[in-house]
Amino acid sequence: MNFKINGVEVEFDFFDMDEKEDFDAIFLTANEKIQKLSNEHKDFDTKFGKAYCEVIVNMFEDLFGEEKTYEIFQGKTNIMKCTTAVKDLAKAKLEHDKLFQETLKEITGLDIDVFGEKPLNREQRRARKKYNQWT
Repeated sequence: MNFKINGVEVEFDFFDMDEKEDFDAIFLTANEKIQKLSNEHKDFDTKFGKAYCEVIVNMFEDLFGEEKTYEIFQGKTNIMKCTTAVKDLAKAKLEHDKLFQETLKEITGLDIDVFGEKPLNREQRRARKKYNQWT
């Protein structure tokens, strides 16, 4: 699926489970590194900013390759570009997750349309039987 990061079109298939597994591992590692940086640097200074951008750029290189990452960041260490890129990436992932959930709901609701109401499981039948005894 194609989406834009900092105005640059990229392709990543969040529906491919192997790619998603790689994405999750890379994103989690980057997040852990950023948390560690935040704990080490209480002030927002240039040292923190450069280290933060380095983590983000490395994450994008792992995901999209060096050339595409250069396109996204234009070879600069701009903290706002880095932050916006992460935001764009997270937004794209959430949109793909939402699309999958909607599609899954359609499919799981399809059996009711085709086969009628779902049968009750044993626990539900017992609860209904008990309830009907008292009414």
